[in-house]
Order: sequence, then C-alpha cells, then structure tokens
Amino acid sequence: MAKNIEFNGSNTALKKSTMPNSRNGLISNKPYAVVDAGSTKTNIAILNLDENPKLICGYASNKTKGISKGKVTDIDALSDTISETLKKALNSNSTSKEIPAILSISGNHIKGINEIESLTLNNSHGVITFEDINNGNTNKYGYKNNPHSSRRILNEYHINYILDGEHAVINPIGMHSQDIKIKKHVISGDISEIEKLEAAAKKANIKVEGFMHGGAASSSAILTNNTNDNLIIIDLGGGTTDISIYESNRLIYSSVLPIGGFNFSNDIALAFGIDYEQAENIKIQHG
Repeated sequence: MAKNIEFNGSNTALKKSTMPNSRNGLISNKPYAVVDAGSTKTNIAILNLDENPKLICGYASNKTKGISKGKVTDIDALSDTISETLKKALNSNSTSKEIPAILSISGNHIKGINEIESLTLNNSHGVITFEDINNGNTNKYGYKNNPHSSRRILNEYHINYILDGEHAVINPIGMHSQDIKIKKHVISGDISEIEKLEAAAKKANIKVEGFMHGGAASSSAILTNNTNDNLIIIDLGGGTTDISIYESNRLIYSSVLPIGGFNFSNDIALAFGIDYEQAENIKIQHG
C-alpha cells in the first residue's frame, strides 16, 4: 500500500521550493523522486524530505521513448528513458540504489467520477470526531485494488460531507449528526496501463510508492489556499490533454482527452506541406 506523502501541507509547496542544481551537494541520503513520464517528455524532480519546506534538490528532463498518447507502448524503452533521466536528476552515473517515488499518470484510460459514501460514527452521542472523518479519507497518493475490477483507484479527493441527508459542510468535526456521508471525487485507471508504467519504473530501479493523476498534479502548482477559487485547468501535453475543474478549491471533475500538442504540429505539417520537425518549430516559435 502506498503511503501518504505530504509536501509541506500545501498545494503550492513544490512550486515555491527553489530548484538548485544537484551538483551543489544538496541530494540527501534518502532522496525521493517525483516522476512524470509524458508522451513527449519525461521529467523527474528529486526531493530532500529532510528539509522543511521540502526542497527540490535535483531535476532533469528527457525526450520520452515508449509512450504514445499517454499509453505505454514499449516498457524497455520507457524504462531506459526513466533511468537516464533519473541519473541526470541525481547527478550520478548509476542508479544502483533503489529510489522511492510517486508516479504521475495520464492517458485517456483515466476516469474521474463523484461518489457518495456513508461513514460509520464511532461516537454513540452523534458527535462527529476526527476518527470518524479519517475513516472516510483514503490515502491521497495511494490506491485500492479490487480483484474483480479491471480498474484501480488511484486518488480520492473529498468534496464535502452531508449531514442527515441535507447539510453539506466542509469540516463537520464537533457537529452532531445521526447520519454522515462523504462526497468524493474518485480517479481511477486501467490496471493494465498502470502496471505497464509501474513495470517500466521498477526496471529503472524505482520503488513505486504511489500514483497521482497528472491533471491534479499540474493543478497543485497553480492552486492557492483561497477556498473560493473556482477554476478550470487545462494541461495540454504532447499526446494528451488533462482537464480539471475546481469548485471552491475542491476537485469536482477530471478527464483526459487523447489529443495533445502532437496533433497541432501534425495539422500544421499537413496544411503547409512541411515535415513534422519544421511544423513543431513553427508551433513553438509562433504559438
């Protein structure tokens, strides 16, 4: 089971952290990696968990091989990409030591739905406690595996709590209720796609401790602590586009489209009769 990793308790902790070059000697004895293997680029950040706030002490990016439109097409090629990128991020010639990591995951096999689940009250007087609430919150970066399903739950984000079938509240601790339900946004993925990504990472000597939906990960760099934020965040990648909708700073919708920057470049190439590389340069330089 993946364990809960908190980055300074803030959605913007990674964005606000500085990013010195790993040559400065800031890689800790227990580095922690965040791996984003996209359709066109693979990005890896190395965190120093000994620091507070958590410090990004290494970073590298490489062209991805082995992924197309968010789906793994070649485990060995992807593993080589991850391994080379990890070496650069660690400023090392080898990755003989297993590195724990969270993997960002995307692709149009990712689905997000809203669910309502009943919680059991441990207090006979009907006063809601932290333990009652904690029982309904699964690991933000973990997953649950249903052996009878072809899908795996990746992340769950709570939206609100419903008391006695009527009142929706954000924090019900200390309130009285005979019936409490939690409304969550649940993100799941196809098990076979998840396992292929996990296999590639393991071959690169990465210990996979959890997954995070790419759209939610991108959103965390933008969101503030303003609870009134209502946002639609669109992350246009090379082969896919992640869409996340937030209401009062809480994730209520997520989806992935199998369309990305590649499609724009390809259309330019077809329209003007030029090769793909020229079209890509035109897109980057002129938008």
